[in-house]
Amino acid sequence: MAEQFVPIEQLLSVGRPQDMPVVNKKDQALVTWQVWGDMVRAWVVVFSSHEAERWALFCESSLEFSAMFFALIQCGKEIILPSNIQAGTQKQLDGLVDAFVGDFDAGLLSKPVIKMHKQDGKDDVCFQNVNAEQITITIFTSGSTGNPSTISKSLGQLSREVGTLHGLWGDSLGDVSFISSVSHQHIYGLLFKILWPLAAGHPFQDTTCHYGEDIYTSLMEQKSCVLISSPSHLERLPESLPWSNTHKHIALLFTSTAPLKFETAVQLKSSLGQLPLEIFGSSETGGISWRVQAKPEQSWKAMPGIVVRVASNGRNLELKSPHLADSSWYLADDLIEILGNGEFHLRGRVDTIVKIEGKRINLSEVEKNLQQHVYVSKARVIKMTFNRDQTVAIIALTSDGIEALQRQGKHTLNRQLTKYLNQYFEPVVIPKRFRFL
Repeated sequence: MAEQFVPIEQLLSVGRPQDMPVVNKKDQALVTWQVWGDMVRAWVVVFSSHEAERWALFCESSLEFSAMFFALIQCGKEIILPSNIQAGTQKQLDGLVDAFVGDFDAGLLSKPVIKMHKQDGKDDVCFQNVNAEQITITIFTSGSTGNPSTISKSLGQLSREVGTLHGLWGDSLGDVSFISSVSHQHIYGLLFKILWPLAAGHPFQDTTCHYGEDIYTSLMEQKSCVLISSPSHLERLPESLPWSNTHKHIALLFTSTAPLKFETAVQLKSSLGQLPLEIFGSSETGGISWRVQAKPEQSWKAMPGIVVRVASNGRNLELKSPHLADSSWYLADDLIEILGNGEFHLRGRVDTIVKIEGKRINLSEVEKNLQQHVYVSKARVIKMTFNRDQTVAIIALTSDGIEALQRQGKHTLNRQLTKYLNQYFEPVVIPKRFRFL
């Protein structure tokens, strides 16, 4: 069974039994608390001997990521978590941080890039208590001005949110492992895949399940699992797989990043054996509410300690939350209808942020980058639904762009603009269709 819940800021100093499983690796080998703790100590030696204070961290391996993350916390460093390592993202980070650790490309960067940890001296490292309110974790998300926004949170905010999750569902966990199709580089994955299982004493999977086949295999390899996923993955579970075999392996099923369609929730009850627990929130606010779609138009219920109301404009969501930096009212861009007793319906948004494949996309940000290309005079990017949701770009060309279109053709120009945008965005963000005026 799981160990007693320990707040994440106390985890290293309190410790766990040395043989407690922490991470399930792909070869089904278990990484114990002793091995994981030694990894953290080795990274502490690296970070404590380095003068850099602001560290960009990106690592595909959840095992390595968690060791780096907790070592940076132990050293009192500021952690910056990019959502991807596209070339443009790395160059942007180069001017914002002091050093990089993880899977970064040293050839693109002027600051130090650390990829390996030293084993020398780790035996002398003793874990200390940390002040959770003085440790800063910065994440990137789409802002309302057309530029990626940095959102800084204290470790205390993340710790309080983990405590909220455990208070709601900790008693339902049992003896489980956590598996995820969501990256720990995003706040949803960080909280649910890394921090909550560590605080609650449950092992988590080293790899991320990128495809439905990965989810199936991971579920079948473990006796009982908490599955952390997103609508984009859950809507595309391969029908060729015998999902009924997984029913006894799933203890809880969570989804977030976008509201789940009711039809999908019903289908998941059949395929995975239970209705998903949906989490609504944002990078800025953390988790706000949750629901289980037992019926169409199922309302959202505010999490414990969170107060929601309609703002004075009669439309926007306003909230107070322990997951925020202070006790002030926070005005969100979401439109809501209050039902009472902490329950509400979502009624859309007021800005240019859209959700596609569970990714939060600022259409203005895509437009701004397009308009920096020599071929583009003006651009407008919109969300459209064909077989699935996607972005579409409507572009007014410069004289050079018109000449290129006439000389090379539309197909070649599409590819050039796509390649250009690849420097800045993940594939799901990039327009799948271009229309030239």
